[in-house]
Amino acid sequence: PSLNKPGVWGSGGDQTLWQYPIAAVDFNAISFDFAQMKTSAQSAGLYLASSGKSGYHILFSSNGNYEVRKVTATNAVTGYDADTGCISLNQNIKTETSIGTYTIATKPIIFMEDNAWVEGTIKGKITVVAAKFPVNTSNAYIWIPNNIAYAAHDGTNKLGLIAQTDIYFARDIPTSFNIDGALMAQKGKIIRHGYYNGCGLSANSIRSNLTINGSIISYAKSYWNWTSGTLVSGFTTRTINYDTKLLYEPPPYFPVTGEYEFISWKEE
Repeated sequence: PSLNKPGVWGSGGDQTLWQYPIAAVDFNAISFDFAQMKTSAQSAGLYLASSGKSGYHILFSSNGNYEVRKVTATNAVTGYDADTGCISLNQNIKTETSIGTYTIATKPIIFMEDNAWVEGTIKGKITVVAAKFPVNTSNAYIWIPNNIAYAAHDGTNKLGLIAQTDIYFARDIPTSFNIDGALMAQKGKIIRHGYYNGCGLSANSIRSNLTINGSIISYAKSYWNWTSGTLVSGFTTRTINYDTKLLYEPPPYFPVTGEYEFISWKEE
Protein backbone atom coordinates (compact mmCIF):
# COMPACT_ATOMS: atom_id res chain seq x y z
CA PRO A 1 0.00 0.00 0.00
CA SER A 2 1.06 3.58 -0.55
CA LEU A 3 2.84 5.28 2.32
CA ASN A 4 1.87 8.72 1.07
CA LYS A 5 -0.57 10.68 3.22
CA PRO A 6 -2.16 14.12 2.98
CA GLY A 7 -1.11 16.74 5.52
CA VAL A 8 -3.99 15.91 7.91
CA TRP A 9 -5.31 12.39 8.46
CA GLY A 10 -6.67 10.12 11.18
CA SER A 11 -9.88 8.75 12.67
CA GLY A 12 -10.83 11.62 14.99
CA GLY A 13 -13.52 14.25 14.50
CA ASP A 14 -14.77 16.75 13.49
CA GLN A 15 -13.18 15.97 10.12
CA THR A 16 -15.10 18.78 8.41
CA LEU A 17 -12.58 21.08 10.12
CA TRP A 18 -9.61 19.29 8.53
CA GLN A 19 -8.17 21.19 5.57
CA TYR A 20 -5.14 20.44 3.41
CA PRO A 21 -3.45 22.14 1.74
CA ILE A 22 -4.01 25.63 3.09
CA ALA A 23 -2.14 28.91 2.66
CA ALA A 24 0.88 29.37 4.92
CA VAL A 25 0.45 31.55 8.00
CA ASP A 26 2.49 34.76 7.78
CA PHE A 27 4.06 34.67 11.23
CA ASN A 28 6.37 37.56 10.30
CA ALA A 29 3.32 39.82 10.09
CA ILE A 30 2.84 39.32 13.83
CA SER A 31 6.07 41.29 14.36
CA PHE A 32 4.11 44.38 13.38
CA ASP A 33 1.40 43.39 15.87
CA PHE A 34 4.00 43.42 18.67
CA ALA A 35 4.53 47.14 18.23
CA GLN A 36 0.78 47.72 18.33
CA MET A 37 0.37 45.52 21.40
CA LYS A 38 3.16 47.37 23.18
CA THR A 39 1.43 50.69 22.48
CA SER A 40 -1.88 49.27 23.71
CA ALA A 41 -0.25 48.05 26.93
CA GLN A 42 1.29 51.46 27.53
CA SER A 43 -2.03 53.25 27.06
CA ALA A 44 -4.62 50.76 28.32
CA GLY A 45 -2.82 47.95 30.10
CA LEU A 46 0.46 47.10 31.81
CA TYR A 47 3.79 47.63 30.09
CA LEU A 48 6.91 46.16 31.67
CA ALA A 49 10.33 47.15 30.33
CA SER A 50 13.30 44.81 30.63
CA SER A 51 13.66 43.65 34.23
CA GLY A 52 17.43 43.74 34.07
CA LYS A 53 17.27 40.31 35.66
CA SER A 54 15.61 37.04 34.56
CA GLY A 55 12.13 38.31 33.68
CA TYR A 56 8.67 38.53 35.26
CA HIS A 57 6.35 36.10 37.04
CA ILE A 58 2.61 36.65 36.50
CA LEU A 59 0.28 34.99 39.02
CA PHE A 60 -3.43 35.21 38.26
CA SER A 61 -6.03 34.99 41.05
CA SER A 62 -9.65 33.82 40.92
CA ASN A 63 -10.80 37.29 42.08
CA GLY A 64 -9.84 38.89 38.76
CA ASN A 65 -6.50 40.28 39.90
CA TYR A 66 -2.93 39.35 39.05
CA GLU A 67 0.34 39.89 40.88
CA VAL A 68 3.54 40.73 39.01
CA ARG A 69 6.88 39.68 40.45
CA LYS A 70 10.36 40.44 39.16
CA VAL A 71 12.39 37.23 38.90
CA THR A 72 15.81 38.04 40.32
CA ALA A 73 17.47 34.62 40.20
CA THR A 74 16.79 31.22 38.64
CA ASN A 75 18.06 27.65 38.71
CA ALA A 76 18.98 25.93 35.46
CA VAL A 77 17.28 22.69 34.42
CA THR A 78 18.61 20.43 31.66
CA GLY A 79 16.28 18.81 29.15
CA TYR A 80 16.31 17.50 25.60
CA ASP A 81 15.31 19.64 22.61
CA ALA A 82 14.81 17.93 19.26
CA ASP A 83 16.57 20.80 17.49
CA THR A 84 19.55 21.39 19.78
CA GLY A 85 19.96 18.23 21.89
CA CYS A 86 20.58 18.52 25.63
CA ILE A 87 20.10 22.11 26.69
CA SER A 88 20.28 23.85 30.06
CA LEU A 89 17.79 26.69 30.53
CA ASN A 90 17.03 28.98 33.47
CA GLN A 91 13.68 27.38 34.26
CA ASN A 92 13.03 27.33 38.02
CA ILE A 93 12.49 30.57 39.92
CA LYS A 94 14.93 30.87 42.82
CA THR A 95 14.22 34.39 44.12
CA GLU A 96 11.72 37.09 43.16
CA THR A 97 10.26 40.36 44.42
CA SER A 98 6.69 41.62 44.10
CA ILE A 99 6.25 44.83 42.11
CA GLY A 100 2.46 45.19 42.19
CA THR A 101 -1.05 43.75 41.96
CA TYR A 102 -3.36 44.74 39.12
CA THR A 103 -6.90 44.07 37.90
CA ILE A 104 -7.70 42.33 34.60
CA ALA A 105 -10.74 44.56 34.04
CA THR A 106 -8.63 47.73 34.03
CA LYS A 107 -5.39 46.33 32.55
CA PRO A 108 -6.45 43.63 30.05
CA ILE A 109 -3.08 43.37 28.28
CA ILE A 110 0.38 42.78 29.71
CA PHE A 111 3.38 43.43 27.47
CA MET A 112 6.80 42.46 28.81
CA GLU A 113 10.05 43.19 27.03
CA ASP A 114 11.48 40.19 28.82
CA ASN A 115 10.96 36.50 29.53
CA ALA A 116 7.95 35.45 31.59
CA TRP A 117 6.51 32.78 33.88
CA VAL A 118 2.69 32.57 33.88
CA GLU A 119 0.26 30.58 36.07
CA GLY A 120 -2.99 30.81 38.06
CA THR A 121 -6.74 31.21 37.63
CA ILE A 122 -8.13 33.61 35.02
CA LYS A 123 -11.25 35.64 35.83
CA GLY A 124 -11.78 38.07 32.98
CA LYS A 125 -10.25 38.53 29.53
CA ILE A 126 -6.56 39.26 29.07
CA THR A 127 -3.60 38.80 26.73
CA VAL A 128 -0.02 38.32 27.96
CA VAL A 129 2.89 39.04 25.61
CA ALA A 130 6.63 38.42 26.02
CA ALA A 131 8.60 40.09 23.21
CA LYS A 132 11.74 42.18 22.85
CA PHE A 133 12.81 44.79 20.34
CA PRO A 134 14.15 44.84 17.69
CA VAL A 135 11.74 41.99 16.99
CA ASN A 136 13.66 40.42 14.08
CA THR A 137 16.83 39.80 16.10
CA SER A 138 15.50 39.36 19.65
CA ASN A 139 14.04 36.42 21.55
CA ALA A 140 11.68 36.11 24.52
CA TYR A 141 10.07 32.98 25.91
CA ILE A 142 7.31 32.03 28.34
CA TRP A 143 7.46 29.28 30.97
CA ILE A 144 4.25 27.68 32.26
CA PRO A 145 5.28 26.19 35.64
CA ASN A 146 1.81 25.36 36.95
CA ASN A 147 -1.83 25.07 35.87
CA ILE A 148 -3.58 27.92 34.09
CA ALA A 149 -7.35 27.61 34.53
CA TYR A 150 -10.42 29.71 33.76
CA ALA A 151 -12.62 30.53 36.75
CA ALA A 152 -15.50 29.23 34.57
CA HIS A 153 -15.86 27.99 30.98
CA ASP A 154 -18.80 30.23 30.14
CA GLY A 155 -17.19 32.66 27.69
CA THR A 156 -16.54 35.36 30.29
CA ASN A 157 -12.92 34.31 30.75
CA LYS A 158 -10.23 34.28 28.06
CA LEU A 159 -6.43 34.20 27.98
CA GLY A 160 -4.10 34.90 25.09
CA LEU A 161 -0.50 33.88 25.73
CA ILE A 162 2.01 35.07 23.12
CA ALA A 163 5.74 34.39 23.16
CA GLN A 164 8.12 35.91 20.65
CA THR A 165 10.04 32.63 20.59
CA ASP A 166 8.98 29.54 22.58
CA ILE A 167 6.39 28.57 25.16
CA TYR A 168 7.71 25.90 27.53
CA PHE A 169 5.88 23.53 29.87
CA ALA A 170 8.15 23.23 32.90
CA ARG A 171 9.59 19.98 34.20
CA ASP A 172 7.98 20.01 37.65
CA ILE A 173 4.41 20.70 36.58
CA PRO A 174 1.47 18.96 38.34
CA THR A 175 0.90 15.38 37.24
CA SER A 176 -2.55 16.52 35.99
CA PHE A 177 -1.54 19.55 33.95
CA ASN A 178 -4.21 21.92 32.63
CA ILE A 179 -3.95 24.99 30.42
CA ASP A 180 -6.90 27.17 29.41
CA GLY A 181 -6.13 29.72 26.73
CA ALA A 182 -4.94 30.50 23.21
CA LEU A 183 -1.18 29.85 22.99
CA MET A 184 1.00 31.38 20.29
CA ALA A 185 4.75 30.94 19.70
CA GLN A 186 5.50 33.57 17.04
CA LYS A 187 8.85 32.28 15.77
CA GLY A 188 9.27 29.17 17.89
CA LYS A 189 7.35 26.22 19.30
CA ILE A 190 5.27 25.07 22.26
CA ILE A 191 7.04 22.18 23.95
CA ARG A 192 8.00 20.29 27.07
CA HIS A 193 11.62 19.17 26.95
CA GLY A 194 12.58 15.52 27.27
CA TYR A 195 13.81 14.59 30.73
CA TYR A 196 15.44 11.20 30.26
CA ASN A 197 18.65 9.27 29.51
CA GLY A 198 20.93 11.49 31.54
CA CYS A 199 19.61 14.64 29.85
CA GLY A 200 17.69 15.97 32.83
CA LEU A 201 16.38 12.58 34.06
CA SER A 202 13.83 13.32 36.79
CA ALA A 203 11.17 11.66 38.92
CA ASN A 204 8.76 14.12 37.27
CA SER A 205 9.69 13.14 33.70
CA ILE A 206 6.35 11.41 33.11
CA ARG A 207 3.12 13.18 34.07
CA SER A 208 -0.32 11.53 33.96
CA ASN A 209 -2.19 13.90 31.65
CA LEU A 210 -2.11 17.12 29.69
CA THR A 211 -5.34 19.01 28.95
CA ILE A 212 -5.40 22.15 26.81
CA ASN A 213 -8.69 24.00 26.35
CA GLY A 214 -8.08 26.69 23.77
CA SER A 215 -5.78 26.79 20.77
CA ILE A 216 -2.19 25.96 19.75
CA ILE A 217 -0.48 28.27 17.24
CA SER A 218 3.24 27.87 16.60
CA TYR A 219 5.74 28.61 13.84
CA ALA A 220 7.66 25.36 14.34
CA LYS A 221 6.41 21.91 15.29
CA SER A 222 5.13 21.71 18.87
CA TYR A 223 5.69 18.56 20.92
CA TRP A 224 5.83 17.26 24.49
CA ASN A 225 6.09 13.45 24.41
CA TRP A 226 9.25 11.39 24.07
CA THR A 227 9.28 7.66 23.43
CA SER A 228 11.87 4.92 23.12
CA GLY A 229 9.62 1.95 22.58
CA THR A 230 7.69 3.20 25.61
CA LEU A 231 7.00 6.66 27.01
CA VAL A 232 10.14 8.02 28.69
CA SER A 233 9.10 11.65 29.17
CA GLY A 234 5.84 13.53 28.71
CA PHE A 235 2.18 12.71 29.30
CA THR A 236 0.38 9.38 29.42
CA THR A 237 -2.81 11.02 28.11
CA ARG A 238 -3.06 14.20 26.05
CA THR A 239 -6.32 15.98 25.27
CA ILE A 240 -6.47 19.21 23.29
CA ASN A 241 -9.92 20.79 23.02
CA TYR A 242 -10.49 23.72 20.70
CA ASP A 243 -12.40 26.56 22.38
CA THR A 244 -14.97 27.55 19.76
CA LYS A 245 -15.56 30.86 21.55
CA LEU A 246 -12.14 32.01 20.32
CA LEU A 247 -13.22 32.18 16.69
CA TYR A 248 -15.55 35.16 17.02
CA GLU A 249 -14.28 36.66 20.27
CA PRO A 250 -10.54 36.13 20.80
CA PRO A 251 -8.72 37.51 23.86
CA PRO A 252 -8.20 41.29 23.87
CA TYR A 253 -5.55 42.58 21.45
CA PHE A 254 -4.85 39.03 20.24
CA PRO A 255 -3.64 39.12 16.60
CA VAL A 256 -6.29 37.75 14.25
CA THR A 257 -5.41 39.52 11.00
CA GLY A 258 -4.04 37.70 7.97
CA GLU A 259 -5.07 34.64 6.01
CA TYR A 260 -5.53 32.25 8.93
CA GLU A 261 -8.07 31.17 11.50
CA PHE A 262 -8.13 28.99 14.60
CA ILE A 263 -8.57 25.28 13.91
CA SER A 264 -9.65 22.35 16.05
CA TRP A 265 -7.77 19.18 16.88
CA LYS A 266 -7.80 16.62 19.63
CA GLU A 267 -5.11 14.16 20.71
CA GLU A 268 -5.50 11.33 23.21
